[in-house]
Amino acid sequence: MCRHRPLFVGNGPYGAAPWLLLWVALATVMSRVMAADSGALNEVVVSARKPAVEQIGTVYQLDAEDIEIRGARALDDALELLPGVNVRTGGNGSPRIDVRGFRTRHVKLLLNGVPFGNTFDGQFDPTLIPSENIARIKLTTGASSTMYGDGAVAAVINVITRQAELGQAATTHAEYGSGDFHRVHGSYAWGDGDSGVFVAGGRSARDGFPLAGGFDKTSLEHGGLRANSDRERNNAYLNFYHALSPAFELGGNFTFARGGYGAPGTVVDDVGDAFANRPRWQRVDDQETISAQLSLAWTPGGRLSDRAWAYINTLDENTNRYSDPFTPTLDDVHVRGTFNENSDSRVLGVHNELSFEHDYGGAIKLMLEARQEHITQNCMTRDIPHLPPPPPPAPVPDPLTNATSATLDFNYLATNNYGATNNAGDNQSIARLTMTNNAQGGVDFSLKSLAAGNFFSTGSGPPIAQMYVSRLYLLPDEDLDIHDWGFIRNPASQGSNGANANGFSPPGGGDVINNYHFRTQVGWQRPGGAGGAADPLFDGETALWSYSHARLAELLKFSATSSGGRPPAYAALELRQVDANGFWGPSEPPTGGPGGLAVYLVAPTSATALTGPKPPDPVKPITAPKAGSACGSGGDGSGGGQPTRFDNVTFGLRPFEQSRDLTIASGAVELSFKTWGAFDVVFGYAEHWLQRDDGSSGFNGSFSAGLSRALGPDWRLRAGAARKIRMPSVQQLYDSISGDPSLAPERAMTYEVGADYNGWRWAALGLTVFRSNVRNFIDRDPLTEEFANNQRIRFDGAELTANARLGERSHLEASYSYLDASDLSASSIRDEMQYRPRHKVAVMASERFADQTEVSATMQFVGGEFYFSRQGAPRTRMLDPYALFNLRVSRPLLGPRIKVFVGADNLFDADYQEAYGLPQAGRLLYAGFDIKLL
Repeated sequence: MCRHRPLFVGNGPYGAAPWLLLWVALATVMSRVMAADSGALNEVVVSARKPAVEQIGTVYQLDAEDIEIRGARALDDALELLPGVNVRTGGNGSPRIDVRGFRTRHVKLLLNGVPFGNTFDGQFDPTLIPSENIARIKLTTGASSTMYGDGAVAAVINVITRQAELGQAATTHAEYGSGDFHRVHGSYAWGDGDSGVFVAGGRSARDGFPLAGGFDKTSLEHGGLRANSDRERNNAYLNFYHALSPAFELGGNFTFARGGYGAPGTVVDDVGDAFANRPRWQRVDDQETISAQLSLAWTPGGRLSDRAWAYINTLDENTNRYSDPFTPTLDDVHVRGTFNENSDSRVLGVHNELSFEHDYGGAIKLMLEARQEHITQNCMTRDIPHLPPPPPPAPVPDPLTNATSATLDFNYLATNNYGATNNAGDNQSIARLTMTNNAQGGVDFSLKSLAAGNFFSTGSGPPIAQMYVSRLYLLPDEDLDIHDWGFIRNPASQGSNGANANGFSPPGGGDVINNYHFRTQVGWQRPGGAGGAADPLFDGETALWSYSHARLAELLKFSATSSGGRPPAYAALELRQVDANGFWGPSEPPTGGPGGLAVYLVAPTSATALTGPKPPDPVKPITAPKAGSACGSGGDGSGGGQPTRFDNVTFGLRPFEQSRDLTIASGAVELSFKTWGAFDVVFGYAEHWLQRDDGSSGFNGSFSAGLSRALGPDWRLRAGAARKIRMPSVQQLYDSISGDPSLAPERAMTYEVGADYNGWRWAALGLTVFRSNVRNFIDRDPLTEEFANNQRIRFDGAELTANARLGERSHLEASYSYLDASDLSASSIRDEMQYRPRHKVAVMASERFADQTEVSATMQFVGGEFYFSRQGAPRTRMLDPYALFNLRVSRPLLGPRIKVFVGADNLFDADYQEAYGLPQAGRLLYAGFDIKLL
């Protein structure tokens, strides 16, 4: 098991060392800040005059220098310290970027303003964008512009890539670290003012990430490098621009990446752990993404401008699930659930945005866009059971040929014949049937109900709340003519047969009871029966009756056999008022009349009472898979079940393929202006249309509205409200295991107010409070793993930011994020939502010394994450909080063109988890260099 260690100042398991280091770094920066009397502030929030729509929302911006100070290798590393952002890695093996409680699919990722991402599950892999290609990142939350179209429910991330400037430039980067981690990158740029081109390429790979030294070994994970955590990625990037005329500029981007990676599974191998995923070994052995964008900007120099673009994003993946980490093959015929899947997805879209700047300090904008999402899946899965033919039935014993009496104990459940029959987990008698030949040529019967002590607690209340015996079923000799039998009720009987007396099936027929076939029945009247003569057989009571014909040997000559594979039985009982969700499994629905649910019990083929310990549970039957079900990779490694070995069963291969399309179109208008009271006002409205490949379609509207006002040179207040729409993805609609074609679009109503203070020359503060009410929130059920619309979700939170920067020497950023995520759906059994941190503290401090040596340190504290049980009764736990410290030192070598650096991620080797059973990387030591070739 992983060891979770809370961190407390001074007395935690790591002592005061990490906090002392952070304190020293902050004190160094603040001493320089307080001693200065001048300096330029380079804010994280955009400092220049922003468009009105950015004045009403919350905008965080990072430039290339900020990204380098953080030691970021890709987009996820660059964003992890921003307020409201939670970067987590679950069972899919790829980082996910959640914002303000929303998942990655609610974040719209743009590359130079153009959508970039994966169509199948609506998410994106941030590691596809290496940091060396990034010039600036802008994260917009709250009441973002309607010009972004649908999907921007939580936030918009716009990555502005590096572009060519005048002249030539060339750089190279190399980095090496623990776990045979290595990363190389190079770029070249050329520009003459009217045209320019930027090309870059690189490679990164690792054998696996190291686990923390404090990790406790398990049977699935032995420490050292994390099993199945290797990763390899090669990437190339190109962008260009060319001025066709003074008014027209053509631009384009091309991205290519290829590689593969392992998805580390749970380290918990305990079938009794209700919170753990079952062990799975899954890999994306080949992943290839191509993104191409072409844009045309028209800026004639007046108030009117237009920008249009077309784009195509593709993602092709080969995903495999194996039986164990050492057998990467489908060839083991005794393992069910392994698969090989090829998934090809494509997004093809166009967008046009027309803007007119008016005389009132704003603009009118019109937008039209459309895109088609397509997914093709081909899969081969091993899940068709080759069941051996059933053995021939053994001859039925006939121990009662010469007997004059016999006793049958009922303690097997026909609805769940491998379960126990009492709360203690034992097989005990539920009822006892005694049969005796009488002198007149018939059979006397005595049936006593024992269920109160052994099967069901009657509790309190009227009799209808109790359980009672409803019917007895028998299978006499097929040669007997049961038409002439006479039924005689003993006056001392405590159960009345009433209208159900002599309720025998005709010869050759038979009642079907859970696939058992019986020819005769004796019934007792239910409470409230006909004529008011209700007298059922309650717990502890005995019914007495006789048959006028037949002998005991004829009644017990045969036993009924169930076609469902259950053991043969001489007789069956039907019980009423059994809880359908009780300890003993599902129950049959009532066949009519009052009385509630029923459970059927069968007596064994031996006429002696069962004694001794409970027999072992037999293996549950192997059933054929659901027709048309897919492999279940689902793009995130969570579906499809656990590969399971059956030594006595072999499985065959089954192919599966599907091809699906969605078409989504949006139109929007946005108006911004400045009022006489110096308010910046924005209002936008959009309509979104979804066309499914089954022909169904629908419209949904969204809007954004807000205002902001500067109070002098130091303060700015802002408030906004927005209704955002996100259409369900192809996976959520059509995945054959987890999808639901009836899913409705997600709707979020977000309210936000904030204040920013820039009154100090060396520091700035910001505060934002928000609430998001979400309808039809799409999420996986933690037990069934199927997608469903949650009726009502609410995210409440606040973000507090502070940053200071003094010239080129000292820089400090700090933030605190609070989030309260609540499931308010009427059908929800929990108020909390899992894996949404309630508290997050992030700090970054850097210092550049006189010799250009630069030291940067970051700290991130995360706490208050709930997670849910995945089986059994619903339960909730909370992950242990954790704190991560990173340190990086860089300095020039042999002049300004060469820079060398060393660093450590997770400096103090914290053993932590972002999801239960999935330990994250321990300490990573690395070193490298950057060279400016031109």
